Amino acid sequence: MDYQVLLLECTTSLTNVLIVHGTADVAVPLASNDALPSEIKILTVQKGDHDLQRMVMVKQYLTPVVRFLAQ
Repeated sequence: MDYQVLLLECTTSLTNVLIVHGTADVAVPLASNDALPSEIKILTVQKGDHDLQRMVMVKQYLTPVVRFLAQ
C-alpha cells in the first residue's frame, strides 16, 4: 500500500514521522510528497536514488536519522 494513503488517513499525531527521500529518485519523485501533512518531516538526500544505499548517500542521512530517532 502507498504509505502516503496511510499517512493522509492517519488520525494520530504525525510529528514522529520522518521520510528520507532522494532528490534523484525516479521511482517515486520528490514532488509526490507535496500532498503530505505538514507535520511530517522530510529529509532530502542530494543526488539520492530510490534505494539510498551508496555510502555517499548514507553519509548524508545517517546522523540526522539517528538524531530524529533519539528525540
